[in-house]
Amino acid sequence: MSLRPIAFARRHPWLTTVVLLEAVFIGLLIHSLQQLSSGLQQAYARGEASVEMILASYTLRQSSDYLTRFARHYAVTGDPAYRDIYQQVLNIRRGESLRPKDYESVYWDLTEPYRSNAHPLLYPQSLQSILSGLPFTEEELQLLKEAERNSDALAELETAAFAAVERGDQEAALEALFSVDYLRGKHEIMKPIDEFMTGITKRIQVERQKSLEHLERQ
Repeated sequence: MSLRPIAFARRHPWLTTVVLLEAVFIGLLIHSLQQLSSGLQQAYARGEASVEMILASYTLRQSSDYLTRFARHYAVTGDPAYRDIYQQVLNIRRGESLRPKDYESVYWDLTEPYRSNAHPLLYPQSLQSILSGLPFTEEELQLLKEAERNSDALAELETAAFAAVERGDQEAALEALFSVDYLRGKHEIMKPIDEFMTGITKRIQVERQKSLEHLERQ
């Protein structure tokens, strides 16, 4: 073993101290960078989850509006194509039909063949399974489930209106779909969605602020 490094260190103790301090500094810097990187990754993951949660809630509201639109179109026109689209909206939401790609984007407002080319069918996936896979709080999840249950309940009134159309009683169908009871049913769907959106927006803002404060302390 060479004694030169030992002798050098004895002649220049200040240099040895500097080297040790630099090594400690570099170690601390690496540790801080690792923590910062981890914090940024976690913040990014939370941001992605927030977007997915909001999109999922929007999909529920959007599907309810689609059901109302196509039910009323069918009652007004008697065209069975609108009844078929109405059923497809329900089946996709329940996971009984293939879910189109990017279904939460514009879909039923597009015409064929553009709609199928831009949003090819993928696989069945119920809205409930999507909601269950996202980091909602229990309270948030219950609000969305309440909205979906109320939407399913309103679908019963819409189905009754369809029966009126099919027996030739268009007036009864229109009265049902534009009645005060129908508007109340829509209210019972949108109220928990509104409460959900207000609550989750506040939660996301609080979590974002906490993340920023945590990163500033790194």
